[in-house]
Amino acid sequence: RLDQVETFLFRLITGRLSSGAQGIRPIDLTRRLIRPLIEVDKNLIEEYGLRRQLSFVFDSSNADLTRTRNRIRHHVIPLLGRINPGLVSSLTVVADRLGGDDRYLEKAAIDALESADGEISVGWLSGISPVLQWRILRLIAQQQLGPAAREIGYDSFHRVVRSLGRSGPRYSIFELGRGIRCRVDRRGG
Repeated sequence: RLDQVETFLFRLITGRLSSGAQGIRPIDLTRRLIRPLIEVDKNLIEEYGLRRQLSFVFDSSNADLTRTRNRIRHHVIPLLGRINPGLVSSLTVVADRLGGDDRYLEKAAIDALESADGEISVGWLSGISPVLQWRILRLIAQQQLGPAAREIGYDSFHRVVRSLGRSGPRYSIFELGRGIRCRVDRRGG
């Protein structure tokens, strides 16, 4: 559970909470990973291993304080834990709730995109809730670019979304990063 809280705080602090709010998923089909103990408290796992005299390895990279995640683990979480001794439980609940919201919104974006039946226009996208607009753009990027779409951050999609409600030139080109561009064509809505 501490890994979940670290991931949640890392994404919150680095501005990546807009997707993947729930932290580390127990099953990651994309990467073909199953993490059966991700929801189990680290102390319980260590106690189990000690009682059964199991050998285990500590990852020495977890002590490297040049890594943001480790500074969160060794400094931020203990500090916040002094303010709220139930921090891990509280943030686990929040991350789970936000993860549920994220899955709901992702499904709504998929449904909206499917309802467009391949006809995506500035007018159509402008009529969709702004909460879903950037997700729809991300889905389109994933369809067009595959794994490279993961390199595009929320801020890049949000710049495009902000431009939708404004009048502007007939064409706008947005740099999304890594040489990827989005062209907004305002002809005919």
